[in-house]
Amino acid sequence: MTAATPLLTILLRAAGRLPAWVVRLLLAALAVLGLLAFVSRRREDTTAEADRFELEASQPLRRPGQRLIHVAGPAKVGKSTLANALLGASIFGPEAPLDQTAQYRGLWHLHELPPSALSLADAALLREQLLAGDVVVLLLDEQLYRLEGRFLDLLLDQFPDLTAVVMVNKEDLLLRRYTAAEAELVRQAVRAEVGQRIGASRLCWGSAAGPDGPDLAALRTVLDEVTAGT
Repeated sequence: MTAATPLLTILLRAAGRLPAWVVRLLLAALAVLGLLAFVSRRREDTTAEADRFELEASQPLRRPGQRLIHVAGPAKVGKSTLANALLGASIFGPEAPLDQTAQYRGLWHLHELPPSALSLADAALLREQLLAGDVVVLLLDEQLYRLEGRFLDLLLDQFPDLTAVVMVNKEDLLLRRYTAAEAELVRQAVRAEVGQRIGASRLCWGSAAGPDGPDLAALRTVLDEVTAGT
């Protein structure tokens, strides 16, 4: 005998002393509550399924011949803004899943790496983030700091099939923050650090967002050259 049996016996005895119409009313109420619970659960399942289909629709499958671009960089460097500017549509952002992807020019898939990817010193762990990519665009904020430098070195050492491209974002802020001579010194430092790793041809400056809109001409040129060379 379970602990619930005495309680059930008491309820049955109490129900036996109630008028028949009260019992029928209680049974009808229980049936309605059960039906409402069932409908609510079905509605939640339907909503979840609709959300899943909507997410899948916003992440088109990578077609044969498309190449995958990973956009990497520290937090607040402008990865989502850059991806959206390349797409010409607002796809990436704080509300988007970390594995959000979208097409670019019919040739590319974009994938935004989380900032934590820069801290992955283990190639096996980083490989899980990189999926089956072709190009990594490393976004810098003014210069190549130690964390970004280590990430770039790991890419070159462990992922030789990936093409690394470096873009220094927010060039408009650089020009406002420094004099022309000081800005050129900053550029020279970046050229020295990045150039010896991947060559100057895959280093560019630009702005994913600025007072006059995105300035990504240099990056698009590099991406076109990378495409043409494969």
